[in-house]
Amino acid sequence: MKLCPFCGAELNSDASFCPYCMKSLIQKTVATPPPRRTNRAAIVILLLVAVTLTALIGAFLLCLPHGVPVGGTPRPTPTSVLPATTAGTTTVTTVHAPSAQPTSTTKTVTEATEHATDAPASSTTTTALTVTTKATAKTTTKTTDSTKKSTTTTKPVTTVAEATTVTTPFSVREVDGGVEITGINTVSANGVYTVPSSIGGRPVVGIGDGAFYYNDSIKQIVLPDTLQYIGDQAFYHVRGLTSIVIPASVRHLGSNTFTECANLATVYIRSTELDLYQNTFSTTYQRDVSLTIYAPAGVLTKQEAQLYWDATCVEWNG
Repeated sequence: MKLCPFCGAELNSDASFCPYCMKSLIQKTVATPPPRRTNRAAIVILLLVAVTLTALIGAFLLCLPHGVPVGGTPRPTPTSVLPATTAGTTTVTTVHAPSAQPTSTTKTVTEATEHATDAPASSTTTTALTVTTKATAKTTTKTTDSTKKSTTTTKPVTTVAEATTVTTPFSVREVDGGVEITGINTVSANGVYTVPSSIGGRPVVGIGDGAFYYNDSIKQIVLPDTLQYIGDQAFYHVRGLTSIVIPASVRHLGSNTFTECANLATVYIRSTELDLYQNTFSTTYQRDVSLTIYAPAGVLTKQEAQLYWDATCVEWNG
């Protein structure tokens, strides 16, 4: 018989488990791993290798000649020989490139030697330095003599031509003789537009078909004297337009050019040779105001259009 070490109950001598406290009577042994051995020999070898490499690199750097970059070529050392009995002239020209490009230096030394037995030795040095930058050029000349010094500085004036960029709110396309307005890209805040006489160096010769079709932003528009035609429905349903002047250069007004311009009250036509259609302008039922057309007599009598337009026609040679 033996007693349980946990609850003190009597158990058989060969019992391995206590049914009273439900605990095992077998003692567990925890294995302890052997202590690790430090490989001191390997550490010593690594230290020796590191010291040896450091010494070799230092010796290599000490053996390099002075003034020679690693992977480069030795720089030439300038030398000058001026004998005691020699009169020489030395000219040094240095050109510096702009800061955005690599700097290049060119030195040219020319010596003229004259042997003199009785005259004392003398030397004259002239240095010309030219510095070029992107915006200005500066030339400096210095002359040094044993008895006098002179300095001359020349700064030429650099004239820079500034390109003028003309912005226009209109979109255009290339046509014979110039460009044609095809629409508006940028809307004016006050509704006033001025068509330039030229865009991109090309004259504006026409307003294309439907260029301002249903455009509500136009309140006033000025047309150039280079204009030759205004296409079909160019100003169709432009209800904000109240008055317009047709330049003398215009030879053609298209069909329905100003149809449904409900608030167009006055039209000034300066052209004496103008082709137009009966439906170029709005009829009475398409307008909210009365229409008055000022034009030369030849334009007004070319067709009996005034009967169709129901407009007041006034002979005008403006």
